[in-house]
Amino acid sequence: MAIPKGFAAVDSEAAIVKVEVKKCRDWLGYSYADDGWHYFCATIRQYIDEPSLSYKKSILRKYYQLFQPKSLREGLFYKVADTPLKKHNLWMPLPWENNLKLPEGDHQHFGPNSEAFGETELLRTLRVYKKIRKVGYQPRHFPDGYIRGYFLKSGKDYRFKLTAGQHRMAALGVMGHQTAKVKVQSKWERVIDPAHIKEWPQVRNRRYTKEQALYIFNSYFKQTGRERAIRLGLMK
Repeated sequence: MAIPKGFAAVDSEAAIVKVEVKKCRDWLGYSYADDGWHYFCATIRQYIDEPSLSYKKSILRKYYQLFQPKSLREGLFYKVADTPLKKHNLWMPLPWENNLKLPEGDHQHFGPNSEAFGETELLRTLRVYKKIRKVGYQPRHFPDGYIRGYFLKSGKDYRFKLTAGQHRMAALGVMGHQTAKVKVQSKWERVIDPAHIKEWPQVRNRRYTKEQALYIFNSYFKQTGRERAIRLGLMK
């Protein structure tokens, strides 16, 4: 049976689908493709140029030191003054999700993180990259081997927002893969469509206005991570 691809995968019922790497985003909207920016991708590329790369000299460490948001607004829209989220100073769930569980202390998406955690993340990132470079991305052969996530749908366009597997996706992006087989996250809403914005949990409970919720949703289609990297001084 053929695996649904691209936009056709959005409205299918298949658990395993094929998505375009350039349309994949992590939690904070970073892209894994060449026209975007992701801290794991940037670190892998640095390693390719500097095989003896240490954590102390890595882009990953610099990113964790520079990017330490205190709220979802800061996380998604770092140094963007004109947003309808000006009064949001908390880590809140995304408008269409039910909850947000940030780990205490170290966190792979941003700093501050301990040096030990950063070292571990660097080693993990490079280990995954080397493994995929050697044997390929073979999700069927490993428990929880598939990159997982769900769809954001805007008209005839989509984004695939990852819920697991961003090290694997970073490796695929750096290696130039145009598409990737992924699994739709079970027990989550498969497709988030602003046509149903009134039903989004955090809109329904009035933690977000519809304007705020749509602004966040659209950011996954408008931003690629390059904007934030430039503001952080990590790229020109």
